[in-house]
Amino acid sequence: MSAKIDTVLVFGLLRSGFPTKRAILLRCQKMKHFGSCSAHDEQIDGPITLTLNKDSDRDMQVDTLMHEFAHAIIYDAGDFSGKHDSNWGICYAKIYDYVIQNYVKSKLFDKKFKK
Repeated sequence: MSAKIDTVLVFGLLRSGFPTKRAILLRCQKMKHFGSCSAHDEQIDGPITLTLNKDSDRDMQVDTLMHEFAHAIIYDAGDFSGKHDSNWGICYAKIYDYVIQNYVKSKLFDKKFKK
């Protein structure tokens, strides 16, 4: 499965598992780093944009998506610091666990039992 398909599937999973007040947009483009999360605090109802490096492999894109989605949840709650503090860490841990429980395990099951 391509990186883009896995990334879109995980993004949908995160959107359903962690609903937000603000829209979260996902885009992939060439970047010098793995990804970014941007939100304009003056636009309280404006979207939050997650950008991933389109040249990254599937695993890196999914890891980066989880990282940036944690920032999006914190931004949605009104904290625009962008810090990797304890609130962000707890949020990231919950996201990581959710993806493992709902996506990775199902992919492993598919590989083992569907031939």
